[in-house]
Amino acid sequence: MQPSPEPFDADKEFSVLIANAVDIDDLFCRLDDLSQDSAAGIEFGQRKEQLYNFLIDVLRVKYDIGWIITRQVAFDTIDLTATKRDLQQKAKRYLDTLWLHTPSLVALVAVTLIDCELAELVERSSDSKPLKLVRDELSSGSFDTDEIIRRLRYAEQQGYYFSSLVYPLLTEGRIGEPNEEPEQKQPPEADEQPEEEHPQPVWNALVEASNLVTPILN
Repeated sequence: MQPSPEPFDADKEFSVLIANAVDIDDLFCRLDDLSQDSAAGIEFGQRKEQLYNFLIDVLRVKYDIGWIITRQVAFDTIDLTATKRDLQQKAKRYLDTLWLHTPSLVALVAVTLIDCELAELVERSSDSKPLKLVRDELSSGSFDTDEIIRRLRYAEQQGYYFSSLVYPLLTEGRIGEPNEEPEQKQPPEADEQPEEEHPQPVWNALVEASNLVTPILN
């Protein structure tokens, strides 16, 4: 991949993201605290490094793709097909790694996946405005998840394509725990009635955003 007109500054992009994403910053802080525990310090230290590397990979793609969308570089500067395929693989691994899930990170990955499609529309001189409007609202962080999904479905009906991973990112992007292993429940006693189970609510960005003032991980 050829360098962008202005080289990607990982530290700068990371600092800007953290300054505007309290949930991601909280996750880093929590992992940092857990890494001080001698019993599991190495594991959580590795998770902190994994989170950082994942963020930098996604931010680099978003940064480079942005030059194409704004028509500031030649279209052959970046191999869009290879870049999109690699990002989709990372997004799939992200979905499978529950402790990584935070609203801001979900939005970042989803937006970057859509940016790959916008870059191809620009390359073909096709109208990208309908999809870009949805992308910009998603990027702002102020959106209703169900409404965004409805608009994306409508964009698909109009012939716009984007990765199918965007939908599970939006609906399954719940905040996870650093420890992925579920708590083992003890069977109820013979004279004890089992607790009624309630379905888990679908993740909604507005609801999650209102909870950012509390720690992400207990």
